[in-house]
Amino acid sequence: MKINFLLLFFLPLNGAFAQSISIETILSNLINTNISINKYTDDFEAELFKDLKLKIRQISENYSYSQSTFNEIQYISEDGSGCGTTTAGQKTLVGKIIYQDQQNTSKNKIQNLTEFISYTGCDQKPLFQEIYYREGFNLKKLTKKEVLEFKRKLALGEDELAKSYEIRDYQGRSLIKYTVNSFSYSGYLTTKVTISIADQPAIEIIEQKNKERVFITLKLMPFSFVYDFYNNLMPKTFTGNVLLYIDVTLEGEKYYLGANKDLTSKKIFESYYSSYFLLHIYSNVFSSIVKKIITFFPTTEVISRGQNYSKLSRQLEEIRINLINGVDLVKIRQDVELILVDVLNGTIQDFRPQ
Repeated sequence: MKINFLLLFFLPLNGAFAQSISIETILSNLINTNISINKYTDDFEAELFKDLKLKIRQISENYSYSQSTFNEIQYISEDGSGCGTTTAGQKTLVGKIIYQDQQNTSKNKIQNLTEFISYTGCDQKPLFQEIYYREGFNLKKLTKKEVLEFKRKLALGEDELAKSYEIRDYQGRSLIKYTVNSFSYSGYLTTKVTISIADQPAIEIIEQKNKERVFITLKLMPFSFVYDFYNNLMPKTFTGNVLLYIDVTLEGEKYYLGANKDLTSKKIFESYYSSYFLLHIYSNVFSSIVKKIITFFPTTEVISRGQNYSKLSRQLEEIRINLINGVDLVKIRQDVELILVDVLNGTIQDFRPQ
């Protein structure tokens, strides 16, 4: 049975979407388990978008904005602050968001929707563009609220057959790209995710499931590149391969490591996943790329929201904003140490389960 799963990993994806009817027949017979590929795509989504969500929200709170055309939002500094080259006291454009879309429907009712969201920062520098592509049925465009709050769902929805999300820089070069699609083969529903960095495949996640089994593969591949973003070099390297497997049957769960599929514990599996995927690639590589882009947006400050916005929340958000804006690390360290002192003194209590 395991050999069959491994063979499926290398099946071509051509013609997969035409098999949507057979996918529907499989869905009602899938094994009932809480373990899903969506957990891993959600982790990537959260890590990739967290700093962008925060920065765009802070820009909306710090600067007035207007919609000059139906699909263009302009951020205005009323006093000229926010960008190093602006003139104090002078009303200045400090950023823009431009939305465009393309869509069509094929003869078999399958829709294709591509949305382009472009961002401009200080000195009207073009910074990056999102390309959000979806293929399926009853697809809906992003709302203005979703654009402004940076809400993008990367897992496949109920009516979606394929999806891709890409961040390109101001020269149209691919920085980060995510693709996912589902197809059926021999009674299995297979979902495949590929994540690339600068056009180099870095991560592959595959889920295969039927009524008896879920088999998930997580693969981290080597890559090396040096990226130039407005004369700021971003060197990133990873050598070697990391292979993790989850095998869920009606009898329980099993976890494996490495090309030889050495049986391991759930704890060790999660330690590998946290160390290599979450901390090294997602937090170190992806977040550093995003943080580099963010430095070309106007500076922002935290705005209090009253009683529901606690002192701790304000302090933590200020620390994050300062990290994004490149504020002196000595100050950030001092702010963190003050919070730790309050925790040790009992003035901040943590009631989360251990």
